[in-house]
Amino acid sequence: MLRTWVSELTGGEINALMAYTYDGRELVRQGVEITPRMAEKLKEQKISFIYTDGPVKVSEIYDRNIISGLHKVIACFVETDGNSTEILKRYNDAEIKNFLSANNEMGRAIAYGHILKFYADKMYEVLRGKSGIIYDFIDYRDMEKYFVFHMVNTCCMSMATAQNMGLDAAAVIDAGIGTMLYDYQMKNMNFSLKSEILKPLEMEKIKEHTVKAHEYLRSVYGIPSRSSAIALQHHERYNGSGYPKQLSGGNILLLSRIAAVCDVYDSMVSQREHRPAYSPEEAWDYIKMNSGIIFDPEITEVFLRTVPKYMPGDIVELTCGKRGLVSENYSERPENPDIIIFEKTGENDIIGMKTGKKSDAVAAKGDFQILRTAGRIR
Repeated sequence: MLRTWVSELTGGEINALMAYTYDGRELVRQGVEITPRMAEKLKEQKISFIYTDGPVKVSEIYDRNIISGLHKVIACFVETDGNSTEILKRYNDAEIKNFLSANNEMGRAIAYGHILKFYADKMYEVLRGKSGIIYDFIDYRDMEKYFVFHMVNTCCMSMATAQNMGLDAAAVIDAGIGTMLYDYQMKNMNFSLKSEILKPLEMEKIKEHTVKAHEYLRSVYGIPSRSSAIALQHHERYNGSGYPKQLSGGNILLLSRIAAVCDVYDSMVSQREHRPAYSPEEAWDYIKMNSGIIFDPEITEVFLRTVPKYMPGDIVELTCGKRGLVSENYSERPENPDIIIFEKTGENDIIGMKTGKKSDAVAAKGDFQILRTAGRIR
């Protein structure tokens, strides 16, 4: 695959990963040839890039149809404040029976808890029995619908991290359920979308989103108590500097400590009204720097192997003076991905590419050590 800017699509490129809207509607199917109209649809949705066919491997893990389905559920919840009547209108009888059967229940009395567990179970199916899982997919999102994409991506990372920690199936699934809606009350904090720095009173008001989300989610049938607790505790910090209760260390529930790391990382790599997106490298370094301070050190260690420092398709500057393209990541060396070296091959200044395996041994020699990410992600 290659990460390709939508603004640079000329038509004829092959889409490598399904692209969808914040509410799960398909924009461009996987494997189809991009047409000018498809490119326009992507621009209309303010999606800045897609993945096209190329020599880059993305460890995306989860089925795109499952993730787009999850988007549909979360968007409906956010837009209707959890109105179960509205969610019923969006599914047919066969789909409702499917949700209920996955929860060992019958009938038509469906609640959001049933649907969230259905999707968490489906996501867990691809994680079951695995270790050394990598999640290095920067998803498609637009700034205006940030919170829906943010919750879905935090869910994906939290479940992968929990699985790599060796937690049991119930814990991994509950981590997923808890992060699917943990931040939804932020939609009511309109001032959080301002382009300027928030005032002290606004900062205090924003802290209420944790308590309000927890109060609502704990009343939703089918959402486990430790899942709803993620909404309350995901801003608590390992050193006690967080909110709302200034909990520290092991006094913060394990799943909440996992969510806290994933939440911060995804927030940082997202473009916001008040700042541009940080690069994955910058966000990864921030998480590492704060291990044992604001983040649980054991969880941080696993997270940094789950979500590597560089994303597939990143352009990086090397110590030898050349530039490379990140082509594949490995959990055992999250700072040293395989790269493809850019070389100028003639008078016309055409860029050619040559595969270069970037093992730890090669990196230690210095010539192919990555100095920094070059260019932006969004």
